Amino acid sequence: MRVYVALISLSIIWGLTFILIKMTVGDTGAWGMVFLRCLIGSLFLLPLLILKLRKRTSPIPFKHLIILGVINSGIPWGLLAWSETAINSNTTSVINALTPLFTALVGYLFF
Repeated sequence: MRVYVALISLSIIWGLTFILIKMTVGDTGAWGMVFLRCLIGSLFLLPLLILKLRKRTSPIPFKHLIILGVINSGIPWGLLAWSETAINSNTTSVINALTPLFTALVGYLFF
């Protein structure tokens, strides 16, 4: 039962993302929405970062983390938000759900 509650909760959170993108894109623009989304996510992760900084002896490579964040989060979220200015949030969520299948297809064709 606990697994089903977790699965349904995750589905609701994941699905609401696209509806919230559609709602905020009109007011903030696609890249403004990406900024707000990254800002809210970083505020939730800030306490974890502070705890990890206290335990580390070597410096954290912030330059690499920023590049990784822009490529893996910023650009895809921006493109998803930009696409929602032209298509439904339902269509956007289906396209996003097909990402692993297209990744496997590209991997098969090129590698």
